[in-house]
Amino acid sequence: MGRENIYKHNEKNLSFRMTIQKGVNCLVHPHWHDHIELIKILKGKAAVKIGQENFYGVQDDIIYINSRSIHSVYSIPGCEASIMGMVFDKFFLSNAVERPDTQYIYNLFVTSKNIMNHFKASHVLWKELNDCMTKAYSEFTNQDVLYEMPIKACVYRIVTSLIRYYKNEIIGHEQFIKLAHDFMILKPVLDFIDRHYAEKIYTKDLCRQVAMSPSHFTRYFKKVTGKTPTEYINEIRINASVQLLKDSGNSITKIAEITGFCNINYFDRVFKKKLGYTPREYRSKIRPKE
Repeated sequence: MGRENIYKHNEKNLSFRMTIQKGVNCLVHPHWHDHIELIKILKGKAAVKIGQENFYGVQDDIIYINSRSIHSVYSIPGCEASIMGMVFDKFFLSNAVERPDTQYIYNLFVTSKNIMNHFKASHVLWKELNDCMTKAYSEFTNQDVLYEMPIKACVYRIVTSLIRYYKNEIIGHEQFIKLAHDFMILKPVLDFIDRHYAEKIYTKDLCRQVAMSPSHFTRYFKKVTGKTPTEYINEIRINASVQLLKDSGNSITKIAEITGFCNINYFDRVFKKKLGYTPREYRSKIRPKE
């Protein structure tokens, strides 16, 4: 047997997609992507590989695949399988996840390796995952008025149920309590950044919000958020620019300006470091030419 090609899979629509795959031996070619994916086996039996883990899935099993995990699915001869797939961009919920401590936990979730991949019908989470996938597929295929809203509601439910069930594996209970306390101390700073990210922000302005010296504030901020103040501010600016790239007709230069970046070259560099694309490349993927 020849070596399998493992490649990065790029979607034209980086937000949300659902598909049915059947009638072929290779249901999902070996690949990886930045998105989160769930697969339900509708019938038959399939061989699943996620990273170094190999297992068989049968009818009604649900398979969870986290961001940047190499995966593939093959139908078993004589037990031909069909599958339903749900793929959504890991930033799909970023605007709804507003509290910084929640953002931090969500970011841990999308990179966690401690969440099981294989949910059988006997698992306590299976019914919630199954209900959400079924409802989302119905909305995605029918596309009735406002269909995007119930789809997002289904994704919220999936992510919330997984994080709540695996919160100790993702972060640990004691660490969670301490993290919540630390974030409350920093809340005036984080609120200030949310209000003023489009402007030039100085460290002295942030220190004033919590009455800390610059050296103590910088160390404390990095310890709590895992980022320097500059890195955190840039992340807020990038999230805002992503929405403008999706929803507005503003030029790249204008978007850089109104989200607080000092120049287009710096904007390009920071954006590509976070998302893997320049702003222009990202816009071309989410808004392909007709």
